[in-house]
Amino acid sequence: MLFWMIWMIVWGIVLCLSIAYACTDNDYLLDGMEYFIMVLSVGAIVLGILPYQSASLENEREMVIAGKLDVNKENVNFKHYQSNVYVSTKDNDYMYEFKSDSSAIIKWEKIDRKKEGSNKVNEPSMKNEEKVREMVANKLNLQKDEVVVTKDKENLYTAITSSGKYVVETEENSISIKAMVKQG
Repeated sequence: MLFWMIWMIVWGIVLCLSIAYACTDNDYLLDGMEYFIMVLSVGAIVLGILPYQSASLENEREMVIAGKLDVNKENVNFKHYQSNVYVSTKDNDYMYEFKSDSSAIIKWEKIDRKKEGSNKVNEPSMKNEEKVREMVANKLNLQKDEVVVTKDKENLYTAITSSGKYVVETEENSISIKAMVKQG
């Protein structure tokens, strides 16, 4: 970012000098080249503004994210990809989506490092609860809407029906009932 700022300042000075020289009566020295230098400096300044704005926007987004996470910006690893920023802290990974050419966050989500490797483990727990609900309803000969299932721990669910409360344990890495015990 500092490079592009210096780039624009240097070419701004060149532009000012070429304009000043064009306004004098010393046409015999450069023979009209000052106009070419003016066009060249304006082009160089425009080419310097674009990367400077991009670097400035990235810096703004990083400051917003560091403020949201309440961490020092130097302790966070940022990866910019279009309007998304992927953030890695020592504890967690996050994905932030920004409005185009803005530092306003549209949405963000926490990325779970453990779930990146396995597809079976990556199924949402609501799907698992729904499958357990169906199996309990089939096992007790009830309608699916007569069973309410909540997840207590990994592979352990509580099923509440009109006939009572059941603790359901499922097999690891699959949805099949390992044990079902009626409480009280």
